[in-house]
Amino acid sequence: QYGGGPTGNDLMIFRYPDVVLMVAEAKQRTGDAPGALTMVNTLRTVSGAAPLVSMPLANPSNVEDPNTLLSETGRELYCESVRRTDLQRFGVYLKPWQYKPTDDPKNLIFPVPNSALAANPNLKQNPGY
Repeated sequence: QYGGGPTGNDLMIFRYPDVVLMVAEAKQRTGDAPGALTMVNTLRTVSGAAPLVSMPLANPSNVEDPNTLLSETGRELYCESVRRTDLQRFGVYLKPWQYKPTDDPKNLIFPVPNSALAANPNLKQNPGY
């Protein structure tokens, strides 16, 4: 349970596949594409999916391309509330895809709440809000 839960602490729990995908992304971004592909295919084998032959980080012209690391994180981390962050990190958050037209760049950041602005005169509202 998030928000402290019954233990009264703020412990973030990562599942093993999340960690594997983080390492695979780091390998991919540092030029070790074969190492990243091996790690992802290990996860795919466990889940009964066919192994990938190649795997780019993302496909900017088709955000829904099923053969990318971005799609793999979407499948593995479904309903874990990290998709928006992933889309931003992979540079495709503002791209259109099914059910979502192109987006306003102001939506890359959130507005500063009015209560925070009122409490601290040194704060400035983020652009576009």
